[in-house]
Amino acid sequence: MYDIAIREKLRTETPLDVYLVDSHILHIRNDQHRIYVFKLLVTNKSAAPNSIKQLSLFLDFTQEKQPSSNLAVEHDYKAHDAIPNIKWEDTLSVPRPIAAGEAISGIALFPVSNVIFERGLIEMYTIRILDAYDRAAERQVSLLKETEC
Repeated sequence: MYDIAIREKLRTETPLDVYLVDSHILHIRNDQHRIYVFKLLVTNKSAAPNSIKQLSLFLDFTQEKQPSSNLAVEHDYKAHDAIPNIKWEDTLSVPRPIAAGEAISGIALFPVSNVIFERGLIEMYTIRILDAYDRAAERQVSLLKETEC
């Protein structure tokens, strides 16, 4: 009986899982910002409902003669206005409920000023999803393709 209770508890306490489907950096012509675009698949493998409470991008970078830095940027669904081929329906909304056993997909957008990276080098990009229970799910990528619109 005790084993069944423990297994059931583990089934309902499983954090969200995030899979990176596609990613790139979009440079907007005549703008002082770039938008980091991530197509994500988020799965709730738990037997209980959950939700995406927070969606963040962490940029680990170095600048000339400076120690390494970390910049946190929150997902901004309104950034889709600057991208001609992305509709607001394609972007992830936060907070976003996810039923037990459900998977959702969508685009996360992170606008960042170009000034921050004028003389810097980004070493790592980390996507972090915080669920309703403050558990984090992360995916890291070290290289992103760059496009312009």
